[in-house]
Amino acid sequence: MFLSNYNNINTLESIDYNTTSKGSTWLQHKYVSNKLELASEYAAICQQYQQQGKWVMFVNSDEAAMAQLASFVDISQMNILCVHLKDNCPDARNSVLQNIKRTLANGNCASMVLSGQLLSANESAELELYAAMGETHCSIIENKNVSH
Repeated sequence: MFLSNYNNINTLESIDYNTTSKGSTWLQHKYVSNKLELASEYAAICQQYQQQGKWVMFVNSDEAAMAQLASFVDISQMNILCVHLKDNCPDARNSVLQNIKRTLANGNCASMVLSGQLLSANESAELELYAAMGETHCSIIENKNVSH
């Protein structure tokens, strides 16, 4: 019934992230302008993966957008998992990224959605490799109207 994924994460340490393919099907960057667009992206991702019977994991999701997603009648809430990770200090940020990589590589989720994660090019490339290893789609959704 369940498939085991026995990929060796240690093999990723020797990969040059700067030479990896940029045309990933495992990692996508998406940009939204407001909460409605964000909720629509969340809904589209849930609809795309709800038939696989695996989890769709939302990391640091927007609460208002998730509340709106819950009101959509055609979205099943049974396989949605929301996780809020704090990365206030550099040590915690590294731990958060390691946990995200491990989850992607395990392949227990059909998709992982990262909201508001500001990642370097190397971090994005690493996530892409771990996502491919676990055959887990990963979406990074950023608000393009961020005011500083």
